[in-house]
Amino acid sequence: MSTMIDKLSAHQLAQLLTLDESSPWIETDLTNVLRCQLEAPVLPDLAAVPDIAPLLPAIQRRFVAKGIPLDKSFADHLRSPTADLELLDLIKQFARRMRDETSSPLRGAPATVLYYAAIAGAWLSCRARISQVTDNELRERFAWASRQKGAESLRTFFSAAVAALPPSASQGNDSGG
Repeated sequence: MSTMIDKLSAHQLAQLLTLDESSPWIETDLTNVLRCQLEAPVLPDLAAVPDIAPLLPAIQRRFVAKGIPLDKSFADHLRSPTADLELLDLIKQFARRMRDETSSPLRGAPATVLYYAAIAGAWLSCRARISQVTDNELRERFAWASRQKGAESLRTFFSAAVAALPPSASQGNDSGG
């Protein structure tokens, strides 16, 4: 089975493997990085977060006991109508860490999309908030994330999350009076 990494040119692959701060990431690279991450299984990637790594054996046991397969992709878990809140919070922590990690190919927009996808997933599947951001800010950030290249497969998901948020005061009465 072909993966997104198999579709990268030699130049793109070389840039992915050059993880220093001076690496000239281009939009195509960032798009492919996000798409690859969404298709990747959550393990072993969650182990990249130092706060999570030592807890991973216990986390794995809990998820196995709950019947949550950790070999499913990030996208599968994010979009699942029965997603596990603890796992979504771990994905959010992973994305936050990767967003600021200078050596991470996810740094910046790709990780930020993943971060807001975890928040959207928690709201859609669990009606739980894993962020202190206001509903209006979430609307704006979900809309931003849905417009990012590489996030095409999440557009409907982010639209559903926006629709599921409580209406804002400005949306409440459009009668003009």
